[in-house]
Amino acid sequence: MYKKATTHHKIPLTIGITGHRYLREEEQDILRNAVRKIFQLLHKRYPNSPLQLFSPLADGADRLVAEVALAENVQLLVPLPMSQELYEIDFKTATSKKEFEALLEQATEVFELSLLEGNTPENIRQYGARSKQYALVGAYIARHSHILLALWDGIPLGKSGGTSEVVQFKLTGQMKDLPKDYKPQHNEPLDTADTGPVFHVMTSRKSGKPLDTVGNIRILLPNNEQKIDLEEWDSSDLEAINRFNQDVEAL
Repeated sequence: MYKKATTHHKIPLTIGITGHRYLREEEQDILRNAVRKIFQLLHKRYPNSPLQLFSPLADGADRLVAEVALAENVQLLVPLPMSQELYEIDFKTATSKKEFEALLEQATEVFELSLLEGNTPENIRQYGARSKQYALVGAYIARHSHILLALWDGIPLGKSGGTSEVVQFKLTGQMKDLPKDYKPQHNEPLDTADTGPVFHVMTSRKSGKPLDTVGNIRILLPNNEQKIDLEEWDSSDLEAINRFNQDVEAL
C-alpha cells in the first residue's frame, strides 16, 4: 500500500540570502515587507513546491530574511562557514548571540562547511583566512539556490566574500577567493551554466546615506537583462519542478 506523498518526497525550491550586516533600524519594516512579498509570490506561483531558505544567520540581512521565512512557512537551512564556536566570535554582543541561537533552534537543518585548503581552526581567527570561509559560504549558498536574495545597495566594494561578490558569483560563477575547481566546469557548448536570478532588494548601508529606493525589487539575470517588475518574472525551470511536485502529490 502506497503512502500519501509529503513534502519530503517533493523537490524544494531553494532561496539563498546575502546582504548587509548593518541595517538601518528605520528601514527594517520596509525590508521585511519586500521579502515577505517575494516569499508570498513564490508560494502563490509554485503552490505545490516547498520553499527552503539557505541563511548562515550572520547579523543583519541574514537574520531579517530568516525571521520572515519562518513566519511564511519556509524551511530554514543553516550552512555555517566554520564551527559554531569559532563563528560566534563575530557576534559581539550577548543579544546577537541569543538571536543567532534562537534562530538556529528553529532551523530544519544545520551543517558546517569544510575549511578551504590552507585554512585551520587556528588561522581562521584572523581576517584573511576567515574572509575566505565567508566567501565559501556565500558561494555555496548562491550555487545551491534556485534564487538568490540580495539585500544590498547595489554598490560593488570588492570585499572578499561580500554581498557584491556573492551576487557576481550567482550571475557569472566567478569569485576571486575560491579555488578554480570549486565551480563545476562546463566543457560542452550546450552545457547549462550553473548561474541564476538575483532578486535585488534595495537596502541602505548603515554607514552610508539612506536611499530613497529602499525596498524596491529588481531582478538581475545572468544575461544582464533586468526586469524591474517582480510580477513579470517567471522561470520555466521552477514551473517544471512545480508540475513534478503536483504529480507527486496526486499520485
